[in-house]
Amino acid sequence: MVEQKFHIGVKAFIRNADGQLLMSKGAPPRNWDIPGGRIEEGEGIKEALRREVAEELGIRNLEILGLYDAVIARTKVDTGKEVLGLCLLVYNCRLPEGTTLETKGNYDIHEWAGNKEAAELLSNKYPKEFLDRLR
Repeated sequence: MVEQKFHIGVKAFIRNADGQLLMSKGAPPRNWDIPGGRIEEGEGIKEALRREVAEELGIRNLEILGLYDAVIARTKVDTGKEVLGLCLLVYNCRLPEGTTLETKGNYDIHEWAGNKEAAELLSNKYPKEFLDRLR
């Protein structure tokens, strides 16, 4: 049995008042995703999530409500030295009222999507069980 190594990432399910999820699209290959990124050495999970959301959306007051799910991504990470799996911790989050999104970091397109549409847009990265739960 071959042992798999993983990077750990954190992602934010940010919903608007209508219950739609914030979707972001950016640098090539320009696939849709939800805000977030990888945890850096010495960083806590929530600290990493807040940092990533601030870098990508300019939001510094993200409210983290709780863990939604933990999944193994369908995509891999090529570090240049080795190809690693990607474990994602997805948290339900909320933006304080009146918060505006900025175009920052790797993501320059942001849209709100219902659960079914979001599941379709995320199908390149997230496993079937996660997408089924989202639908």
